[in-house]
Amino acid sequence: RLVDTNPGSATMMLGCFNPSESVDFLERSANICGAGNISAANKLANQLGHLPLALSMAGSYMQRCDVDCSEYLARYIDSGSSSALLGHQAVVASSLKMSLDAIKKENPTAWETLHLLGWLGPDQINKTLVRSLFRAKEAQAKSDAESEAQEKALFANFEARCATTKFLLGSLALSSLSLALLRRRLFSRIPASVGIVTALFL
Repeated sequence: RLVDTNPGSATMMLGCFNPSESVDFLERSANICGAGNISAANKLANQLGHLPLALSMAGSYMQRCDVDCSEYLARYIDSGSSSALLGHQAVVASSLKMSLDAIKKENPTAWETLHLLGWLGPDQINKTLVRSLFRAKEAQAKSDAESEAQEKALFANFEARCATTKFLLGSLALSSLSLALLRRRLFSRIPASVGIVTALFL
């Protein structure tokens, strides 16, 4: 975050951890244990440049998604980072992207809310706004789900009617064919003389 230039405000600069502090921070924030995970924590701390913000997001991710440090390190390496950013910005951006992807997978509504908040300046964001926006997105998602359910129900009803109509038409065609066969059998059993007499009177 940019340092506030207001002369009346007090600011505190937080620099990078040293390697020992980084590993200790990860161990405490993500409950890391075991030689393999501690070794992964050392590698991850180097990957994240010992930045407190990036390390904090990594620890929160591991706790929330219930993954160990070795698995997080593998995911982080696979995710890569934006080539448009350099140095510390790239490290924080790649770590943040992993957290946002996890939020999107777990709760799409929360992800969409964060996406909308990204258009606002930090001074315009407060708890009331976040809660109102989240509720509005939830209501919209519920409405969309109900509309989709209604569309599926209408389509299912239409398919059922089509199937019924097809069955009735098939039954009618079968009945017509049966009647034609019955008439043919009846006429085939009438003697020829009866047929002639009938023809004379008609």
